[in-house]
Amino acid sequence: MNRRPLELLAGAIVCSLPALLTGWGFSPHRHIHAKAWTQLPRDLQEAWGGDPTVLVRHATSADARKHTDTLEPSRHYLDLDDVLDVWTEPSSSAELVGVSWQDYRTMVTSVDSTLDPRRFGVLPWQLHWTYRKLVALMAATDSTPVALDDVLRTAADLGHYLADAHVPLHTTGNYNGQRTNQTGIHALWETHNVEHLMASHTCDLSEALPDYDPLWTPWDILRTSHRDVAHVLAAEAEWRQLTQAHGWALRRRGRTLSMLPSPEALHCWDSLTGHRTWPRFCETSHIVASAWVSAWHDAGTPTLDHSRPALREPGMLYLFKTWLHERFHAHPPVGPLSRRIPRRLESRRPKRTHPTWTSRGTFHVARQPLEVAHARRRGHLGQPVARRASPRRPSHHGHVRPRAAEGLVAGLLA
Repeated sequence: MNRRPLELLAGAIVCSLPALLTGWGFSPHRHIHAKAWTQLPRDLQEAWGGDPTVLVRHATSADARKHTDTLEPSRHYLDLDDVLDVWTEPSSSAELVGVSWQDYRTMVTSVDSTLDPRRFGVLPWQLHWTYRKLVALMAATDSTPVALDDVLRTAADLGHYLADAHVPLHTTGNYNGQRTNQTGIHALWETHNVEHLMASHTCDLSEALPDYDPLWTPWDILRTSHRDVAHVLAAEAEWRQLTQAHGWALRRRGRTLSMLPSPEALHCWDSLTGHRTWPRFCETSHIVASAWVSAWHDAGTPTLDHSRPALREPGMLYLFKTWLHERFHAHPPVGPLSRRIPRRLESRRPKRTHPTWTSRGTFHVARQPLEVAHARRRGHLGQPVARRASPRRPSHHGHVRPRAAEGLVAGLLA
């Protein structure tokens, strides 16, 4: 039974659902961070350990947190059209530029007190908060060592949010075409098309300068992205009419075989959008690098200590907790300040051991605290002999029944 083209299109949309809400897709995000690393000055690369592996690995950590943090999804977008519909005072998005979070929250709740200010996204303010956090982590404060792992994680989050701000569909409430019957446009623009272009295109890379403004640059990026929303939606409607019969094909992506746009259909899409996607992709990597350089300069161009592993690493954390437990855990509080004392090196009570034989075929009394105790209770063991008894365990143990050897021990020591 032959399936109609629209049915194939529906199947392709279902296959691409997991990628619909991730900006640029996982692979493009990592490529953006890798390209941004190559545009950093040499001094900053050395200050950050000289290896981009951590930055690239955490390039998609912000998307992964969406499944565990309920506040994370709103950090990736700002629905400018929905904000203007609810708050009627500004006539355009230009009047929102530079508004502080406190003023924005007051304006939204003044219209409807039950409305959550985070409903339409907090991307420009999140970019500002993350930038300030990165500067604070790198800035030298008294003698506290800088945790390089925290710096790189925060820098990766800053790059991720900046990359999302460059996507037009992250600035509209119709982010996946669900309001105009264009479901699937999100993955088409930022994942399928970009992955297709990465195989054949390169970027002109140049060293980044500290010219990123944490307050105004995010708003400029969002406004530029929002101006392309209408063009992207119109291009998708025309592209669907041109490719609905032969625009989809089974393609392998990772370990799965999915119904995805064919290379010919992606060429058509790139042409309909005016070949704007790849220049936007390259511009994103350069601005991410500029943001990292600017934050480093605002922190005073510190040379971070990347030779000492962070305590948050599992191995170091386990060793530290083990040391604390062995050192302090087993002792009661002492004194008014509840200070604790180290534990003794030897056991306070002799260990219970079985009798052993000596090289002469007799029992070694000094290594038999169990039998010595029995003999003392029966009155067959004198006090001077008892004081010479040692509680140390022997290097080997003979298996002799204690009750059978009890009389023999007492007889030998009488």
